[in-house]
Amino acid sequence: MQDYRLCEVEYDGPTVGGQVQPFYEGKEQGCVICILEAGSYVAGTYDTADGFIKLNDHIAEIEAKHGGEKRFRLFYLALPPSVFIPVCTQLKHNCWLKSSVTECRVIVEKPFGRDLESSNELAQAITGLFNEEEIYRIDHYLGKEMVLNLLILRFGNELFRTVGTGRGLRVL
Repeated sequence: MQDYRLCEVEYDGPTVGGQVQPFYEGKEQGCVICILEAGSYVAGTYDTADGFIKLNDHIAEIEAKHGGEKRFRLFYLALPPSVFIPVCTQLKHNCWLKSSVTECRVIVEKPFGRDLESSNELAQAITGLFNEEEIYRIDHYLGKEMVLNLLILRFGNELFRTVGTGRGLRVL
């Protein structure tokens, strides 16, 4: 198993803010500062429970500070395919809330696997951990392919050839 770190540096809102500030000159500085101050970081590895237990404790502290009865946790996974299964397993065992006033969801960003076989293996493992209602899938490559195929569709098909011209479009 590869030892991927969740992150190699500690997160510090003011330090990060100073680093990104040049990119936001003239923009909504207040919004940028709010986002950076709201951010936090928990160190750990993908394949051990320690980091995920710390993550769960950190999230619980944030939830307690903000109050409210209902809890909703959303985990966004944009990870290498080799760590999807260990991360999902650790999330399910250490960070997933199980009560009538809590909901947890996981967003899985693909590419999902290296080929059809590994994709099916990952899908089977994840659906074994989570209910289908708890999984959101995003495939940014399918969207990219569709955009690239629009040119072929437009110029390769007589029906759509005139649609993309000034005569065929009023507003784009």
